[in-house]
Amino acid sequence: EDDLNLTIQGHNDIRAAWYDLFALWGTAFADQKTAPCELAKDISLKCMERQVSWQELQRIDRPMIVFLEEQYFTISEINHKHVTLLAGNKQFELTRIEFLERFDGRISMSWRIPPNYDSPLKLYDRGPEVDWLAAKLAMIEGKQEPIETGTTFTSLLKSRVEKFQNAVGLEPDGVAGPLTLININSFGRENVPRLTADDED
Repeated sequence: EDDLNLTIQGHNDIRAAWYDLFALWGTAFADQKTAPCELAKDISLKCMERQVSWQELQRIDRPMIVFLEEQYFTISEINHKHVTLLAGNKQFELTRIEFLERFDGRISMSWRIPPNYDSPLKLYDRGPEVDWLAAKLAMIEGKQEPIETGTTFTSLLKSRVEKFQNAVGLEPDGVAGPLTLININSFGRENVPRLTADDED
C-alpha cells in the first residue's frame, strides 16, 4: 500500500544533488561555477548516467542520484528494508516498496577510475590502466603477482575478466567497462563509499 502522506523534499537542480553525492566521497568543491563532474576528474572520479533495475542498483553499491517526484535525491544507504535519501541537510527513509513505486530506473553517479582510464579496457589494450586491472584481479584471485608495467590485455586477461564478471553477476563479455571496474573496486578494498557497508557483518 502506498503511503499517501509520505512527503519527501529534494533538490530542483541536479547540481545541488551532485554536491551532496561528492560529500559522501569526502569531497567539497569550492568552485561553484564549474560543472561538478568536470571538477571530479581531477580526483579520479568519473560521472555516469544509466538506467538500472533494483538488482543492478544494489550490485553497483555506490551513492547515486535519483529523480523521485520531480526532485533530485542522493541515495546514501540501502538495506533489506529501507532506502535512505539525502537532500542537503535533510534525510528521508523510505521502505523499499515506497522507493520502487517512485523510482523510474534512472541514476546518476560517480565512480573511481583506474589511472589513465579513458574508455572500457579490452583485448590488446595496454597502459597504466591495464597494469592496474591485472594487479587488482591478481589480488582478488589471491595471487601474489609482482606489479608489472607494460602489461598487454591478452586473451588470458580477458578470460580472467570474464570469470570475475560471471562471479559478480555481470554479462561476461571480457571487456572491463564501468560496472566491471566498480565491482573490482568493491572487492579490491578501495576506499570508496558504499550503500550497504553498514548492513554487513
